[in-house]
Amino acid sequence: MFFILSKMLNFLVKPMNWIVGLLVFSAFAKTQRWRRRTLQLGVWLLVALSNHALFNAVVRWWEPDAVASSELVPPYQIAIVLGGYSNPHIEPQADRYNFSWNANRLTQALELYFQGRVQKLLLTGGSGNPFNQSYSEARDVVRWLTLVGVARSDIIVEGRSRNTYENALYSKALLDSLGLGQQPHLLVTSAWHMPRAEACFRKVGLQVRPYPVDYMSERWGWSPYMWLWPNPMDLHRWTLLCNEWVGYWVYWLRGYL
Repeated sequence: MFFILSKMLNFLVKPMNWIVGLLVFSAFAKTQRWRRRTLQLGVWLLVALSNHALFNAVVRWWEPDAVASSELVPPYQIAIVLGGYSNPHIEPQADRYNFSWNANRLTQALELYFQGRVQKLLLTGGSGNPFNQSYSEARDVVRWLTLVGVARSDIIVEGRSRNTYENALYSKALLDSLGLGQQPHLLVTSAWHMPRAEACFRKVGLQVRPYPVDYMSERWGWSPYMWLWPNPMDLHRWTLLCNEWVGYWVYWLRGYL
C-alpha cells in the first residue's frame, strides 16, 4: 500500500501538474477575479520554474560535495549501485540497451571498476512500475555489463527492490548472506538522491561511503541561457527535486531514515 501511495504522491508534487491545474482552473473559473488570479499565478510559476539560475542555486544547496575517485584509497570491495539508469520503454529494444536521464549512476560506477577503485558491483533495483513487477532493472543490465568487459563474477544482483528503502533493506540481507554485511562499501547514486539513500542504508546497518554522481548542478556563467531564457528541461529537474524532498519527508515520518 505504501508503494502505491508513494507513486500517487509523486504525481501530485509534479510542478507541471500545478501549472496545468492553475491554467485549467483559470479557463473554467466562474468569476473574472479568480480567472485572472489563477492565470497570473500559473504564468509566474511557469516563468520561475523554467529559470535555470533559480534552479541551479537551489540544487547546488541540496546536492552534497563531489568525491574525487583518487580519494578512494584503498579500493573498495563493493560499490552498491542504485537503479534508475535505464529506460525500458524506449524503442527499438531488440539489440541494444537504452539508458535513461540518470545513466551516470551506472557509467561512473563503471569508471571506478575499470580504474580498479572497486572490485565488484552490487546492482540493486527491480521495477518501480506499480503495474508491472515482472521487469527487473538490475537483472536486465547484466548482459550489457558483460558485453563492455565486466566479469560476470564481479556482478552481484539484487533485483526485487521497488524503492530506495527496499534497495537498502534487500542489499543488507544479500550482503549478510555473503558474509559482507559488516564491511564498508561504496554507495553510488545521483547527487540529488544521495541524502535520502545514504540515510536509508545507514538505518539498516550498512557502513557506506557516499559517492555522489549524476549531478544536476552546474558552474555559474553569465550567458542568457543561465539567467534569462526559459529552460523547459528545468521543469523536469524540478520534478526530480520535488519528488526527492517529499520522499525524504515521507521516509522520515516512516522511520526509514
